[in-house]
Amino acid sequence: MYIKYNFKGVTMFCVQCEQTIRTPAGNGCSYAQGMCGKTAETSDLQDLLIASLQGLSAWALKAREYGIIDHEVDSFAPAPSSPP
Repeated sequence: MYIKYNFKGVTMFCVQCEQTIRTPAGNGCSYAQGMCGKTAETSDLQDLLIASLQGLSAWALKAREYGIIDHEVDSFAPAPSSPP
């Protein structure tokens, strides 16, 4: 299902790149557009992507505890490497 959002005039809060504004009061771009040129929509979609991958990774680790390994999932959430 595709949902179209209207982000016109929406401000954002973003701390995703090296161009993030850093001040003594705090860090983050909070304008209609970030210092890097990223829009509020792009920032929100990147946050959603990261949250989705974190969830996928958490479930992949839990599945591994039960011996369930899905190589297709491994392409998005690789197995943790063994410590040296």
